[in-house]
Amino acid sequence: MFILFILMFYFIVLIFDSVVVKVFSNCHNVQLNVIESIAAVSRPRSFNEVRTRVELNLQYYQFNYIALCGLITMIAILSQPSLLLTLIVLFGLWLYTMSVEAIKFGNFELRGRQKSMAYSAFAIVLLFLVNGSTIFTLVGLCGAAVLIHAALHNLTDDEQQSIEMASDNLV
Repeated sequence: MFILFILMFYFIVLIFDSVVVKVFSNCHNVQLNVIESIAAVSRPRSFNEVRTRVELNLQYYQFNYIALCGLITMIAILSQPSLLLTLIVLFGLWLYTMSVEAIKFGNFELRGRQKSMAYSAFAIVLLFLVNGSTIFTLVGLCGAAVLIHAALHNLTDDEQQSIEMASDNLV
């Protein structure tokens, strides 16, 4: 099962790399050669190396990781009708709550932040009641995909220098 997951992950990475290269070919952090990307995968020698790789790869590939998780989330939303329906209902309720000035529940009247907080609590509870397992699966799948790539991908010297230059510009 784990081997199947790894193969599926690398298949997604291969497809995702080629799509990102075509769309964002001028970005500095996009791998222009998929073969180099696969060759950069190596087994870390220690836990400290894993931690260092994860920290550096999360900085360098943050856009790619966000896009990958967004793609996985879109696939899950489109493949789960109940999740899609729940999101449509929540969007309609959000439009309604933002269009009225106050919401009344018996003697209680909610305005401004109270209204937003009540809607947020209701939305979170509804999402987890209707689609809790799907949400936990999405979080686990995205987290596993990002951490596996970040731990196994060894950054080149050029990639490490661009991270150092970016962090020097922030200081």
